[in-house]
Amino acid sequence: MARSNVRAARDWFAEMRRLFDSADYSNAAELYDRMIEEEEFPGNDAVLLRARVYLKTDSKRIVPFLFRNELRKPTQTQAGRRAMYLGTGYSRLGEFDEADKHFARAKKIFRDGAALGELAAHITRRYLEQRDLDSAEQWQRKSVADRSLEGKIRSEHLASYILARRERYREQVAKVMKVLDLIGDRREEFAEDWYVAVYTLAVLARELPMPEAAKRAKAEVDLEVDWSNDSAMRRFQALKAVAWCQALAGDELSCLRYLRIAQHVDVEPIWRTILYLDRSYFASIVGEHQWAANEFAAAEELAEGIAWDETAGEERVALLLLAELATLHAPKRAPFYIARFKDLGKLRTNVQHLAFDDRLQAMAAYTTGIGKLAAGSAESAEEQLRIAWGIFDRIGYDVRAAFAALALHRATGKARWLHLAEDKLEHYPRSWLARNLGNAQPASQPDAPLSKMQTIVTRLVCEGLSTDDMAQRLSLSRNTVLNHLKVVYRKLGVNSRGALVVDAMKRKLLT
Repeated sequence: MARSNVRAARDWFAEMRRLFDSADYSNAAELYDRMIEEEEFPGNDAVLLRARVYLKTDSKRIVPFLFRNELRKPTQTQAGRRAMYLGTGYSRLGEFDEADKHFARAKKIFRDGAALGELAAHITRRYLEQRDLDSAEQWQRKSVADRSLEGKIRSEHLASYILARRERYREQVAKVMKVLDLIGDRREEFAEDWYVAVYTLAVLARELPMPEAAKRAKAEVDLEVDWSNDSAMRRFQALKAVAWCQALAGDELSCLRYLRIAQHVDVEPIWRTILYLDRSYFASIVGEHQWAANEFAAAEELAEGIAWDETAGEERVALLLLAELATLHAPKRAPFYIARFKDLGKLRTNVQHLAFDDRLQAMAAYTTGIGKLAAGSAESAEEQLRIAWGIFDRIGYDVRAAFAALALHRATGKARWLHLAEDKLEHYPRSWLARNLGNAQPASQPDAPLSKMQTIVTRLVCEGLSTDDMAQRLSLSRNTVLNHLKVVYRKLGVNSRGALVVDAMKRKLLT
């Protein structure tokens, strides 16, 4: 190759590398493909970088790409990388035996240091794909062999993914915040890691009662950073999540501001549909019912043009949101959206947050439940809503659990569900949900009789037992004891343990 051609090849490869490091994968791919069309000779490193772009954007194509583009006289490192990328490509396809053959070749080359750390990261993801979390954890620990800052950030990300699969979301938040601490001011150097961390933190802060996480997510989103076009969806999701964090903190004006910022992010129509639905819900909570109806109508119109069968990931949640808001604006159409969602079957991609656990099942059960409730089928609604409650309660998604509990109260009329909703909203006293809950609370019932268990709890309070001691003596959970206490407070018209003891003595409940 002439010297000028070699220089040109190096120049475009350097630009491709810069685009890749900026998480601008589409333009990196376009540059490579254009150079090939112009009959530029791609070196081995360029081929391997194009393969990495496929891993980021369309992993199903990496295996045929690497077989079509054999490396020419590769070094040991290049051969190891090719084997490593093929292993990851096959694991994304679910061909784990074939993946392991290629990983075995890479293991013979990458035995220690940064190279072993990177290989361990790929194998960790292979086991995450197979949902073998114990093996994933073993390889994640090996990924710390790469002691560079890049290696540390990658290892913490992997640990956060494993915690998510184990439904340990509060611990995942801690890992994600550690990633952000490691990146610090070097956001341009670790662009994708920062995008992923901010997006993940914001989404989790929206779901978990963790004010510090919400505060950190807002601070990161507020930074003047140019997100790459390939990360537009993550920025969009992060803005929406921060918006709802603000609303849950009682700042509805700030919520609207973030939703408006999200409006200017260039995302696909299905995500814009979700934004219309968010704005419709926001309009409802501030009492602007005509505005809410208009936003819902805009969402429906946009949804008509979406090829739902071609969706593969969690963007399908748009159908559940359509069904949920249809119960307010067009009840007869709610069953259609639920049926359309169920008709799509399981997610076809394993890189989405909701693909590995029960969260999507809980969301579908909740939406189905309120749809049935709106149609007057309280018994069927209760069955679905209990499923949603059980999952959200277990994983600590308190706001969604509160929604399910409130719907169960409407379905059953049982005060227990109202008390459970109150527990879940304890960390959101300024939110519209807490205000609505206050309106739904029954008045105190000073003449209502106590049940057998309520009487026992009352006597134990009078004996001076703590909540934990009562839970241990009665073989109940702490939350169950607290729920009994709240009912007792309401029935007796008191608001403290001291007042309860005095009232119990007056009523001779201790004899």
